[in-house]
Amino acid sequence: MPFRKLEYSWHILEDGEVEKYLEETLDGLSKNEYKVSEYARIIPLMLLLEKVGFSSAYLERAVNYMKANLKLLERCVAIDDLYHPGEDKSINQQTKEILNELNQFIQESCKENAKDTIGKIIGSGNGWANRLLDYLEKNKQDIHRSSGFLVQLDISCLIVKVQESTAKDIYDFRSCLFRVYDNQFMHGVLDEEREIVSQTVDDNWDEEEWTGDKPYTTCPVCGKPISHQNDGGNGFCINCAWEH
Repeated sequence: MPFRKLEYSWHILEDGEVEKYLEETLDGLSKNEYKVSEYARIIPLMLLLEKVGFSSAYLERAVNYMKANLKLLERCVAIDDLYHPGEDKSINQQTKEILNELNQFIQESCKENAKDTIGKIIGSGNGWANRLLDYLEKNKQDIHRSSGFLVQLDISCLIVKVQESTAKDIYDFRSCLFRVYDNQFMHGVLDEEREIVSQTVDDNWDEEEWTGDKPYTTCPVCGKPISHQNDGGNGFCINCAWEH
């Protein structure tokens, strides 16, 4: 990679060679060839080269390419985890500011991606709640970082969806609420929305239409019988599911 050549040898290269490797590094960024973890090394190097006289346009273009690549991420990451400050305090400060900007950009992109994905799942036909539950299980940590999943939705449209759903989908959606808004995550901003949605689900839940409330297993943690009314998912009751 041309970036690594710059990182270790820029100080012994001719200016023309440095600019050549800078352009090649930018070309690699434009093609998303670098790992996100390497961004925290590319940025301070370009700041250093700018400080010794090379154009600031290189860094500006690099950050734009990085943002384009970060928008494609399927999961949220923190790109400053591998950043090791150098001796130059001004470069360290500038690097931290740029990394903070990129981390905020990642969070916003993840929220938008989650909103689009969740919206498509909820807009699908029968079985939508089970597909939503699968998505939430796989992305629970990222969803917690984004203040839950209700914040991504139009609550009034969601309520209509629940009211029009089958008993199976309503049951699975209850599991979505239990799995995300557990004892470890009760986001205060969403208290009102959560209560509205929970009440709507309860109002439209017909236990007899589902299978009745006969226990079909027991919780391996507390030993209580589990029926559809207290099923927290993954084989645990709603009181113990959050621990697992």
